[in-house]
Amino acid sequence: MKEMIQIQQQKKTIKLNKSFYSKESVLAAMNDFSEICSLNLKETNSHFLIDLISKEENTEKIEFEFCNYCLSLMK
Repeated sequence: MKEMIQIQQQKKTIKLNKSFYSKESVLAAMNDFSEICSLNLKETNSHFLIDLISKEENTEKIEFEFCNYCLSLMK
């Protein structure tokens, strides 16, 4: 009997303050992470809200990697 493994995708929402993060760095990070995540951007007056769903296994802390990467892109 063939075993089937289901990977349940978990959506994580990242909330970034607009007064600190630039939209350009957020969009660039989203573009660079698009191969390993499905990403959706929403905006409020004061925050960027990024829904992130990993396409790979073992990416428990990918939201922290995304935030760090976004910071590294800021000039």
